[in-house]
Amino acid sequence: MNERDVEAVLAGGGDMGARMRAMDWSATPIGPVATWPTSLTTAISIMLTSQVPMCVAWGPELVQLYNDAYRAILGPVKEPSALGASMRTTFADKWNTIGQTFDQVLEGAGSTLPDQLLLFENSGTLEECYFSFANSVIRDERGAPAGVLITAIETTARVRAERRGRVSVAAREWGHPALTGRVTTTDALFRSTFDAATIGVAITDVTGAFVRINPAYCRITGYSEAELLASTFSMIDHPDDAARRARQIERLLAREVSTFVIEQRYVTRAGMTVWVRNNVSLITDVHGEPYHLVVVTEDITEERSAREAIERERKLAEEARTAAENANAAKSEFLAAMSHELRTPLNAINGYTELLSMGIKGPLTDGQSEFVERIARSGRYLLGLINDVLNFAKLGAGRVEYRLDDVPVTALLADVLPMVETQFAKKRITYAVHIPDDCVVRADREKVVQIVLNLLSNAVKFTDVGGHVTIDCGKRADDLEFSHVLFLRVRDNGRGIPRDKLEDVFDPFVQVDAHRTGGAEGVGLGLAISRDLARGMGGDLRARSIEGKGSAFTLTLPRVTRHHRVELREAV
Repeated sequence: MNERDVEAVLAGGGDMGARMRAMDWSATPIGPVATWPTSLTTAISIMLTSQVPMCVAWGPELVQLYNDAYRAILGPVKEPSALGASMRTTFADKWNTIGQTFDQVLEGAGSTLPDQLLLFENSGTLEECYFSFANSVIRDERGAPAGVLITAIETTARVRAERRGRVSVAAREWGHPALTGRVTTTDALFRSTFDAATIGVAITDVTGAFVRINPAYCRITGYSEAELLASTFSMIDHPDDAARRARQIERLLAREVSTFVIEQRYVTRAGMTVWVRNNVSLITDVHGEPYHLVVVTEDITEERSAREAIERERKLAEEARTAAENANAAKSEFLAAMSHELRTPLNAINGYTELLSMGIKGPLTDGQSEFVERIARSGRYLLGLINDVLNFAKLGAGRVEYRLDDVPVTALLADVLPMVETQFAKKRITYAVHIPDDCVVRADREKVVQIVLNLLSNAVKFTDVGGHVTIDCGKRADDLEFSHVLFLRVRDNGRGIPRDKLEDVFDPFVQVDAHRTGGAEGVGLGLAISRDLARGMGGDLRARSIEGKGSAFTLTLPRVTRHHRVELREAV
């Protein structure tokens, strides 16, 4: 994914969209944008363009990405540092209370956090507000839970309505003059809040007949207040959802629950279908008997469309993944068969060439020896190409096995450098090695040798005669974020790579300016294989370069500290 693709993934979104585009996501647990799966990028695109407060919490760490509307939910203390951070860190003070809810979603089940009290500053004073949070699971391309889509719905009007409604009912039942006097003021405040609420609020009797409706509820249903007051829920319920809502109300009246949330469809006066989220609560009289139902209604048609779009994208991605796996399987079978067919004659060619060079059929002249050496060199080169293609096919099919162990870098370099010293000598390229003795990585030694050998061979290939190569290794103990990794860097003062081609060098079958190598050996798979191997061991491979001054390739791998080695020995 290039910079233009990254911009497209995080397009729009106001201030938060701009902050996301400017952020270095490679420093977060979810990694660079180029590695994000389709399920995540689709959820972010929908979230950024929504006017509803929404947040995407991704991965086991629940890394947060949110839109402008959600910033107020986080508040001025948490918001500046919440982007790209784990919810477990941002809400550490509440995690014992809310953590189980999100663990439940990551196990594949949705959840809600109803009527959460939030305090907002308004003209120097703190205002009490209530929000319900709907937490929906986001599944990855394999269908497994991978994140949470959080949608915030303000329920302040409904909570206050319930509170005032209970006081009003008590005053009428008791007939207490002093209380009734206070309730007169309370009722006036209730009517004002009720009518001004931006979400739909309706009060019904226990049979579902409407007693009172606010303007927002009328806008959602398309009916006038008079039309609704003359009817019941049955007029607006979608036929396929009516029975499900009725069962929930039966549970409410039977006191099995004190409130419930249901997503259902309404049929508007114009015959349109809208999706709503109803939060239904029971109000009892002073004797504890069911008296009224308070229904707070949020139009979630847009949210449902977003979730359905995510699900469609997930299914499409799953279909694409299945097709790719089938194609990879077919490719692997083909390459396995071809490798046998190609290697058999190649081994014969190489074997007979070696016999000729040994003089089995008699001594060779200088000219014949030169030709035989050319044949042998070409055979070895062709066999190397076949091995590269097969290794790349195995990586693509996920069939590479990693045998992780503690690997001292100094010992590894001692084995690798003799393999390339002849190449260095031919071009009179000098090299320097700066590797502290305590540099130890947790990796597959054979794979690390393959990566380092490729980096050194490339350094020789792209460095002019008389150049210099530096190999160094280190860690960032002062940076907590990178304290667990070790950096192995190969730098040269060769020709360098154009800035706009830096990522291209890691693409398979790509050779950047191959004509500059003086022959363009290989098929452009070395760096692609090396990066995949590094990532398969929990690390990465990155490049920096200044054209005309040289390049630096940095391999990062999990670092083994002395403390960790002691623990491992004790475990054994």
